[in-house]
Amino acid sequence: MSGRRVGARALPLLVYGVAAVVFTWPLALHPSALLGAPSGPGDPYLYVWVLGWDFHTWLSRPLDIFTGRVFDANIFHPAAATLTYSDHLLPQSLALLPIFAITRDVALCYNLLLLGSLVASALAMHVFVSRVFATTTGAYVAGMAWGFGSFHFAQLLHIQLQALYFLPLTFLYLHRLLNRGDAHARDVRGEPRHHTAQTLPGPRDQARPRGPDKVRAAHLSGGERKPALRVAAVLGVLVALQALSSVYYAVIGGLALVTAGAVLVAFDARATWRGTVGWLLCAAAIAAVLVLPVGLVYLRAQDAEGFGRNLYEASHGAAFLDSYVQAPEGNVLYGRSGLLRWPVSRRTNDVSHAGVERELFPGIAVTLLALTGVVVGWRSRWRGFVCAMVALGLLGFVLSLGPEGIRPLYAAFYRHVFGFQAVRAPARFAVLVLFALTTLAAIACRVIADRRGDVGRVRAAIVIAAVTLECLHLPVTLAAAPARHTDVGQWLAHAPGQGAVAVLPVTIDIDATPAMVQSLEYFRPLVNGYSGQRPAFYTKLTDTLSTFPSDEALLALHDVGVQYVVSPRAIDRQDAGESWPLVERARFPDATIYEVVWSPAADARFSRLTTVVPPAPGPVPFAPGELATYSVTWDGAGVNVPAGVITLGVEPPEYRLVATATTAPWVARFFEARDRFVTTATAELLPLTHERDQQEGRRHVTRAFIFDTAAHRVRSGRSLDAARAADAILLPLPEHARDALSALFYVRTLALARGQVVRFPVDEAGRNVVVELTAAGVETIDVNGTPTPAMRLEPQIRQRVERRQPATGTVWISTDQRHVPLKIAVEAAFGRVTLQLTSYQAPTS
Repeated sequence: MSGRRVGARALPLLVYGVAAVVFTWPLALHPSALLGAPSGPGDPYLYVWVLGWDFHTWLSRPLDIFTGRVFDANIFHPAAATLTYSDHLLPQSLALLPIFAITRDVALCYNLLLLGSLVASALAMHVFVSRVFATTTGAYVAGMAWGFGSFHFAQLLHIQLQALYFLPLTFLYLHRLLNRGDAHARDVRGEPRHHTAQTLPGPRDQARPRGPDKVRAAHLSGGERKPALRVAAVLGVLVALQALSSVYYAVIGGLALVTAGAVLVAFDARATWRGTVGWLLCAAAIAAVLVLPVGLVYLRAQDAEGFGRNLYEASHGAAFLDSYVQAPEGNVLYGRSGLLRWPVSRRTNDVSHAGVERELFPGIAVTLLALTGVVVGWRSRWRGFVCAMVALGLLGFVLSLGPEGIRPLYAAFYRHVFGFQAVRAPARFAVLVLFALTTLAAIACRVIADRRGDVGRVRAAIVIAAVTLECLHLPVTLAAAPARHTDVGQWLAHAPGQGAVAVLPVTIDIDATPAMVQSLEYFRPLVNGYSGQRPAFYTKLTDTLSTFPSDEALLALHDVGVQYVVSPRAIDRQDAGESWPLVERARFPDATIYEVVWSPAADARFSRLTTVVPPAPGPVPFAPGELATYSVTWDGAGVNVPAGVITLGVEPPEYRLVATATTAPWVARFFEARDRFVTTATAELLPLTHERDQQEGRRHVTRAFIFDTAAHRVRSGRSLDAARAADAILLPLPEHARDALSALFYVRTLALARGQVVRFPVDEAGRNVVVELTAAGVETIDVNGTPTPAMRLEPQIRQRVERRQPATGTVWISTDQRHVPLKIAVEAAFGRVTLQLTSYQAPTS
């Protein structure tokens, strides 16, 4: 290979490398001290931890990669498969493994991943355009727009979304597969020999294969099973890598290939459907085989925890029309100047129109070039590609608007496309719009810029400069990289034992991420966690631990196997004597480390732990066969609308309490639910077991709880058998506590007089509250058009720590001996929900 050809091939790498350094300046000057993100705690620290966990596994336990144990990461202890709660970054970490093995600097590797992703994305698009459309100017235009467009810098918080380098390569090999030799003859450059009068002009169009190239072209046009198989195999590997790089790009890339592939095949009259579809299915099978081991782990975690997003949740992460004219804050031309940057939507004054998911401006130059590409491309042999890109762009645009775009289309994808229910931010489908625009712009560049002579060079320079200027980005701020070594982390790395660590305060938000990064120093199980999802028990556990150092919090730490507690302040409880289970082990300026030591004295103390002693239940006024049906209405905008149906019943044997909930059809457009809750209880209406079967859209959650009143524990699992297992989640259970369903039926046994106040504990799988119930007196309410006397009850939820304004409610029960709930009204931030009795079936006995 001549020096000129080597230089020509190295030039794009040099150009995009310089662009990556400039567009993220001054990151290249301080790659270990800064982090390529506008803030640290949150998603950037989450993926620093993900990279660190991956590196640790590759170097210390490489077999875990192949057995799937790598996904049993150390956060959210004692949950399993917690790496599946977000993207795993295993392919990216493998590529960076040699650098980490030398430097042991995970922040440096994070920054190299960012810079490498920008360069690789631009190079991938450059190669795709130059190989398929044979345009140098178009390759640079598309490379800059795709590798350094607004989407990259709006998503600096999300390193996993920088993996845009596989999509152009999958389209390159899709093109090669559709234009293989046994479909129709090609010249050595992969272009059809059957040029027509509509063929785009260009300096490369006149080239004819000669000598060895002529022999090679003849070979490609003959019986080509082996080359086609090779191309299909490469396509399958690329699709698999794309899916493994990001869950979002698994869905987005799959839809893109299916959509564009169908259009390209439909426009190619020379291709045979049988042969083309066969090779595409072969590529899909290869991709499926490679992705299946990881996909099964994610699928099992989704089934176990009921992960997924309903349509209502997806609508909050959708784009708006004005999102496509908003640029990131660091964009020099439009963001820093404020031309296309505003924190509040000018159209609606709604702050929800702002945010990183909605900074999708593709650039004026790229858009104008794309429109030109549609016009000139329609008259050329690239008509099929033009139609494919138009279809792809429209699909991406509509899906980016989420459920509020074309709802039937989005709902159809949600119901029938695997993985779609995991989409939290539909705005990310905008990458398909950007891909379509850059491809069409490249087609335009072949006509208006790829010309010989000075005029052609000037045109090319102007077009490339215009696109580059619109992409030019300078970060407003870069976060400081997390410390590689801390006093707490180093002490825990050498501390005895293998027990779990809890870093206080334990929260459900981004505050957990510094503790996650610190855990890379010791790799012990960590109670703290932050991710795209969280285990079912975690919110309730954080509520309990928020009361630390209460007896209830200490009991929870013991039950989940915590050995060390890291507290931001010292705790003086010398008055507790030998019954105090925390022993100070180390003290630093910013933290104190305690070991949880459960002595016989501590065990005796906590076994006597009681909270509230409620009155004993009265005569049971219900029996098997009873069934009450309620209509549910919602008042969130000044009008009452039907929201669904709820039933409360008793099934045989005695004290099997059942509640079901089904949403109304209009609500199902946002949040579809078909839930069933079953509690079995003792004669005193203390719960024995509680089972939940929640079908909410594509999300199906089953959970079971076993109440051990003697040991004051709640055992949790996916099923009753799992809850009985030795590795079940254990949470504290106050004495005399009931779950919500048994508590409702318990209230019906009480003979309440006006002004009487009753207090009783309620436990919802480890989240313990005290309900204070006041009998306000008898009043007349309307029940199915009939004035009916009812006792008005006003429950209040009392918690040690109020995280937010609690919901308030009122319950009206009948004044006869059965005390049937006639009406229930709940007021919360989302509005007022009212349950009204519509039918009542008396017990059969």
